[in-house]
Amino acid sequence: MVAAMIGFFFILIVMVVVIIRRQLEKNKLSANSFDQSATRLQLQLEEAADVIIARMENHVNHLEFLIEEADNKIVELDHRIKTIEELSQKQLVFEKQVAVHHINDMNPVTNQAETIEKAVEYEVEVTKPMRPKFVLKDSALNTAVFDMLDKGCSLDQITKETGIGKGAIKLIKQMYKNKKLDKL
Repeated sequence: MVAAMIGFFFILIVMVVVIIRRQLEKNKLSANSFDQSATRLQLQLEEAADVIIARMENHVNHLEFLIEEADNKIVELDHRIKTIEELSQKQLVFEKQVAVHHINDMNPVTNQAETIEKAVEYEVEVTKPMRPKFVLKDSALNTAVFDMLDKGCSLDQITKETGIGKGAIKLIKQMYKNKKLDKL
């Protein structure tokens, strides 16, 4: 009976050792699987980040292209505006010369001061019709902008209330000024 009890305790100890070893192996396996899962997740996140970065680079490159294209158009428009201003100045000089010659042809005895004074008057008469004509549609939105301009509202206020961009409001404001001058 003592031998049977010792044998029973021995088998019990062996079973406890086997169970403990299995638990330790399971813990090692679960720790390994956790490490593997974390590694896989990290790799997937890195791949997703690479894809997102590549897309962002494409968008940045596209935006840089658009900015460069806009800058080129701005330079081209500035050149055209400069050319138009030069031509306008040449036209004014020519109109002054024509006016002076016209005045001198009509009255060759006038002195130089009177000639210049008459040329200045003639220049105002000549340049007024030379102003570019804009066709302005009387839409409700334009009317609202005109009313706000009459009240003295700023561009920012008009932009906020109408939802129109500042550039469009500036254009409408210029057309409004031209329309007012035409009525005079």
